[in-house]
Amino acid sequence: MPTGLVIRDRSIKIWFMYQGKRCWESLPLKPTTANIRHATKLREEICTRIAIGVFDYAEFFPHSKRAEETERSPTFREMAEAWLSTVNQLSHSTLSRYRGMLNSHVLPKIGDIPIDRIQYSTLAGLLATLD
Repeated sequence: MPTGLVIRDRSIKIWFMYQGKRCWESLPLKPTTANIRHATKLREEICTRIAIGVFDYAEFFPHSKRAEETERSPTFREMAEAWLSTVNQLSHSTLSRYRGMLNSHVLPKIGDIPIDRIQYSTLAGLLATLD
C-alpha cells in the first residue's frame, strides 16, 4: 500500500504532515486501482506544496473542518502590494523601479508563497541572484 494512504471499504483516506500536525482527509473515492493511484498522486502534490510553502488547505479540501481552522497567511505578493500602496512619499520613478524589480525578479520566484512560509535560505538565494 502506498505511503500515507489508508484504504477503507468505500473510501480512501490520506494523511500528511502540515504545520507540525498529522492531517487526515477522506476522499469520496471507491478503492479501485485507478483511484488509489489518483490518491497517491494527490498526496504527493500536497506534500510537495507543503515542502515549498504554497499549500492552501482550502484549495484541496474546501469542506474540511481543518480548512476552516487553518487561517491563510497572506502571500509575499499580497504583502508587497500592500506595502507599495503605503509608500506614497516615494517619487514616481523610484516606485516604478521597485515595481519593476518585484515583477521581474522577486514575485515570479516567491510571490505566491505565504509570508509565514518564506525561509531565510529562500531570501538569501533570491538576493544572491540579484547581484
